[in-house]
Amino acid sequence: VNTMNDLIKYLIEVYKKPIGWKDSDEKISVGEFSTKLASAYERFRNIFEYNEEHLVRRHAMSRILKRRITSGNNSSKIARSLVEELIRAKYLPNNTLPVDIISVVEAIISKYIYIYNNISSGLKLKIKNKVFDWVVNIAVVEIEEAIIPHHRENALLDVMYKTARKSVVFKTSIDNKRKDIYVFVASARSLFRVDNNWIAYKLLNITYKNWTTHNPQEVNSFINNFWNVRKNIDDIIYNKTVDKLSKNLKTLAVYFLIIDGVLRKYSQDADKIFSDSHILSQLVRKECEKRYKHSKEVLRRSAVRSVLFIFFTKIILAFIIEVPFDMFYHGKILFVPLFTNILFHPALLMFISSVTKIPSHRNTKNIIDGINWIVYGVSDKKKIIFSELRISDNSTTRGVIATFLYFMMYIITFGVLIAVLDKLGFNIVSMFLFLLFLSLVSFFAIRIRQTARRLVVEDKKENFFTALFDLFTLPIVRAGRWISLKSSKINIFVFILDFIIETPFKMLVELFDDLFAFIKEKKEEIY
Repeated sequence: VNTMNDLIKYLIEVYKKPIGWKDSDEKISVGEFSTKLASAYERFRNIFEYNEEHLVRRHAMSRILKRRITSGNNSSKIARSLVEELIRAKYLPNNTLPVDIISVVEAIISKYIYIYNNISSGLKLKIKNKVFDWVVNIAVVEIEEAIIPHHRENALLDVMYKTARKSVVFKTSIDNKRKDIYVFVASARSLFRVDNNWIAYKLLNITYKNWTTHNPQEVNSFINNFWNVRKNIDDIIYNKTVDKLSKNLKTLAVYFLIIDGVLRKYSQDADKIFSDSHILSQLVRKECEKRYKHSKEVLRRSAVRSVLFIFFTKIILAFIIEVPFDMFYHGKILFVPLFTNILFHPALLMFISSVTKIPSHRNTKNIIDGINWIVYGVSDKKKIIFSELRISDNSTTRGVIATFLYFMMYIITFGVLIAVLDKLGFNIVSMFLFLLFLSLVSFFAIRIRQTARRLVVEDKKENFFTALFDLFTLPIVRAGRWISLKSSKINIFVFILDFIIETPFKMLVELFDDLFAFIKEKKEEIY
């Protein structure tokens, strides 16, 4: 029998508590036919917009909320429509959420509409649109937290944060309050891969203690100090120290993810399990194997979504840009570049995904050691989990040299690729499309591999050849990252779906829902 630390005891008690809503509450229900239509549309739409799998629902909530607010509906109607639309799209379960949740969502929407109206008054249109996006995205995080119970996740993050806070040593002159915030944000990023909107919402809660109670004084204080508060939040979100720290906490996050899996499955027997290191180790090993298998499934799903996104986008661009250019400039279609551009990149992405390996048994042993360190304060290797955080101080000369070498890497990498494509008969448009999608595919592949290998805690072994390969592929990956960030703002296919197709389609779906509900009501009157 081993002695657990108090943080793990607290975590066990939280996981023992029931989750969800009371069965006696009246549930929100939508029609089965409308659900099939709406969910099919969402699956199709998501092909054209690549988002992290765990953020797809929140992106949909943001899209729906923006459309509903700009249509001029009141908060009550927006709240009901938002929840029902999310259920139809299968982002939320049907016949599960209590009707009372709509009034909770309505209060949140009213608060943020009030905030936006007061902040945006007198602003230029471009700035007003940015403020609108920011406010809506923060509102979406609060709505999601209100709809979906997160007390287990919040407790897990709290325990990881407190564990990390004891382990991280700062070598810079930062006050303790700022250190606490840095470690909290870094812990959240490494544990749940949260986005900037989630971080901004949590920092807002730290600044205003009664934010979720819709306290009028705090809301008005936020409105009056919006730009300063926003700047302080952005300073933390984009801080390099936080970014580096989140990478250092990746290993600790893996330990807590496995602890989370064991607690979810054995919450009622957790006291006994976590009191015996032998039993805990056996269950950790099983959980690791389960998570490795799940990671492989996530890898496959992510690869398929990315391949579909690339494939459909490539076909559309080929017929809009490449084929017309070939006919105008060459008087014929260049089939080799055309089919290479359509087929090469999806095939490359599938190949990279297929050769991604799952973690080894040694990785599982390292996870068991790490969990023993967390739960009992011991480790076979007596290792320090985290090295001290140091900020490099490059001189101006070294910075200039590094920038020049980095620029030369771009020239060499893309220069070689352009020369090869020229030999294969690619024209300037075909080359542009090939390099554009090669960059995107490389970036998607890195993200997919990182997702699949998230549970890896072993140190990656580097050799001369892998270092050389990384050196010359980095420009392509960096270019893909930049294109991915920019293309999300100018995605013409998503624009067409959102502003031309989605509104009338969703109105039709709601009409079907109302019609079938009316028919059902009349049938019940007869029988």
